Amino acid sequence: MKDMGIQTFSWRQLTPSITGNSFTTLINFIKAVDGTAFPGSNAQFPEWIIKLFHMLLPSATLEELGLSVGLLLTYLTGTVLKAEVSGYYFCAQLIADTYMQLGLLSKTPLPPNGYAPSNFDDQPTPMKLLGATLGPVTVVNWDLGQAARAKTA
Repeated sequence: MKDMGIQTFSWRQLTPSITGNSFTTLINFIKAVDGTAFPGSNAQFPEWIIKLFHMLLPSATLEELGLSVGLLLTYLTGTVLKAEVSGYYFCAQLIADTYMQLGLLSKTPLPPNGYAPSNFDDQPTPMKLLGATLGPVTVVNWDLGQAARAKTA
């Protein structure tokens, strides 16, 4: 978080809570995806997507644009083509895939990489989960100085 300059997060309570077999599924999913990279310029996209990128931005390279192009191409592949990009996760994609693994979100009409952070907000309409609801958005501010002090204490 420190490297990315992120200090504010949003949190929502899932009701009902995850228990029993669903909790085991969640733990196994976390173990399986822990350490998965963010979709940067090293993401493996179909060749035709890379060609399209070069047609639209001929003077730019994927490496120059770094994380933003990987995120954008991953998201557009999900929303426009309805095709899943695996092996990389951005925040909303990870949340969507977690809900899908738990059976709380349908894998259609969008794959996990077809969701944006705004899809998990209440506006303009609440996300419809299968057999569960999300509570109101709670903003959490991460104090980097306090976290560092707690780590050394």
